[in-house]
Amino acid sequence: MQSLYQLDIFADSVSVQRANDLIAELSSFDHITSRQALCHLVEVDPNHTGLPQFQVLCDFVDHWVDSRNDPDWPRTPSAVAEEEQLIREQIIPAAAVMGNAGGDLVRNCWGILAKASEGAGVTPDHCDFFAAELYLRGKQFHDVVRTAQRVPGKEMRAAVQRWLRLGIMAVGSQNKPGAQCCVTPG
Repeated sequence: MQSLYQLDIFADSVSVQRANDLIAELSSFDHITSRQALCHLVEVDPNHTGLPQFQVLCDFVDHWVDSRNDPDWPRTPSAVAEEEQLIREQIIPAAAVMGNAGGDLVRNCWGILAKASEGAGVTPDHCDFFAAELYLRGKQFHDVVRTAQRVPGKEMRAAVQRWLRLGIMAVGSQNKPGAQCCVTPG
């Protein structure tokens, strides 16, 4: 009986390998090889339970690459808000199929979108897609602090104080004992 179980594992290994290849390509935001890897997975396992999520992720990587190649992407707060909503509502749930790599993919997306938010001049009044919030989601804590420290009247703004406190705490926990923290509270 045990040898049959081992054979089942062996039979599934090609599908698992193809899914892992797809995950690696998605993680690198390579839209061409992601599509190829998706086709290879479908060839060996057309009933793979993760295919709908992988399709969503491939579509997103296509969109993301096309968008990022546009020199005007995204230059308005509303465009940043649309991308934030897309990541939050569609990509995060779909990325669960990637395991830990899905979390890395989403964090990378938040970091990229945070830079776009800065470029588009999104103000802290748009808390969900202001750069500090997006950097926080991407666990880029130095950038959280940097962007929050630049906000005029930061002392009187609850959201900005939250970003500062969380960013400073995270940066402090990343530093080794005795190391100087490169951010200043305030």
